[in-house]
Amino acid sequence: MTAWITHSTDDISEPVKKKIKHLYKGDNWGFINYEYLGMAFIALTPEQVLNFSHTAYQSYEENSENTLSYTNIVGIADLTIDFLMYAYIHNFNKELCAEIFAFFDKNIPYKASFYQHRVIIRLYKALFDNDTEKVDFYTRLLEEDNFTFCLQNVPVTKKDSSHAH
Repeated sequence: MTAWITHSTDDISEPVKKKIKHLYKGDNWGFINYEYLGMAFIALTPEQVLNFSHTAYQSYEENSENTLSYTNIVGIADLTIDFLMYAYIHNFNKELCAEIFAFFDKNIPYKASFYQHRVIIRLYKALFDNDTEKVDFYTRLLEEDNFTFCLQNVPVTKKDSSHAH
């Protein structure tokens, strides 16, 4: 958790970093793997994050049980958000995130239970598109719902009183 907050891996020991690199479990991906991987991103290099993410998404799509498991859908949706937070911190370009946005749109159901995920994904899409109006909109929406964990890396725009409801 400290590494995510500080954006530094200085407090992560080398043995732990080695264990993190061995998270991949073949085709046996599930909720716990997605959650652990998302937490571990911060200790990985950008190349490793891209590789692990691609492997996780590909495995998810190939395993039809995932689309039937609510917890696995939540896990992969959370992993997508963790990836985008990492990508934003590490200045990935929009093209490196294209697979993730496409994966999310294709695989995450349009249901109320995934609305928060969709709002956060739209925020990151707006950030990568440099659409300040949408960034401001999604930021305010998330702030109003006290969903600030995903805003720690988002540039804060000056609040304009014309947005009052």
